[in-house]
Amino acid sequence: EKVGNNTTIANWNTYDLHVEYDYGSSFYSVRLGPAHIIVLNPYTDNRAGDNSRQLTWLRQELASVNRTETPYLLVLTHAPWHSTCDKHRAENELATKYLKNAA
Repeated sequence: EKVGNNTTIANWNTYDLHVEYDYGSSFYSVRLGPAHIIVLNPYTDNRAGDNSRQLTWLRQELASVNRTETPYLLVLTHAPWHSTCDKHRAENELATKYLKNAA
């Protein structure tokens, strides 16, 4: 099945999305001046729980940020951190739990 902006999938949480990325990892970070920007993939395979590749990377990434040199830390993801839309409510809770577990 082709996945794109017009794909209709009833529940992203149960959809197995395994996408090959020719341009690198689907989660990454960038330092831009005084900001450290972390971009997460909310649709990665999180069934490994605390041992997932993304969570392991995130913990290392957060520990490596020198907040004296880089006072601004931004964490972005495609799924909204907060939404009043019922379709995203489970994603909000999962993303918040995921980030709190990384700390």
